[in-house]
Amino acid sequence: MYLSKPTQYYDKFYASKNYQAEVIYLCKKIFDHCQRLDMTLLDVACGTGEHARFFKQRFTVEGVDISPDLLSIARRKNPDLRFYLGDMRDFELNGRYDAVTCLFSSIGYLLTLDEVKQAVGNMKRHLSEGGVILVEPWFTPQAWREGTVHSMMIEEMDLRLARMSTSLRDGRISAFDLHYLIGTSRGVEHYVENHQMALYTVEEMKEAFAANGLRVDYEPAGPTGRGLYTGWA
Repeated sequence: MYLSKPTQYYDKFYASKNYQAEVIYLCKKIFDHCQRLDMTLLDVACGTGEHARFFKQRFTVEGVDISPDLLSIARRKNPDLRFYLGDMRDFELNGRYDAVTCLFSSIGYLLTLDEVKQAVGNMKRHLSEGGVILVEPWFTPQAWREGTVHSMMIEEMDLRLARMSTSLRDGRISAFDLHYLIGTSRGVEHYVENHQMALYTVEEMKEAFAANGLRVDYEPAGPTGRGLYTGWA
């Protein structure tokens, strides 16, 4: 399968992200609410399967993502796991899971609160009785810093990667174009990814859980400093 150039290098740009430490933190949250033998976990918006790579040490893991390119990488890294193509708002799987996770702020790509409610409801439908949902949010409106310039450079033998963006805002929508420069012995290529992510308040996110009949706990720090919502029936 052909992968887009930025996707090919996705894991290189996040090589410093401590997925293992995040999973250790998240496992504690899960076990605070649910402890069973042979537990199952569904990772929604699983990306390249890096969280799944560590979750599978404790759970029977499956993943779902909207990107065929990212799923291709996830399957290559985790040939022992099942990954499905689907939208977090309406995917339908046969299984029910003791834990459902939605991490790395992926919920922010849903641009209306109704869509967030729909996604949380869909996660609940895939939850086994007594199970738990963990959602890592995007920034709140107060935390988003408009006008901030972000950049990263990676240097390897015969490969140079650069990524740059500026944090913009249109009302309750954060926007940033990721500009990639990819330099190899064949030349330099430029790619742009356009991203829009909604800025929800803590109260709005809690409302999305309550609207689906879930109790919810919010921790401001979470695994990466953006917070964590823990929902259960």
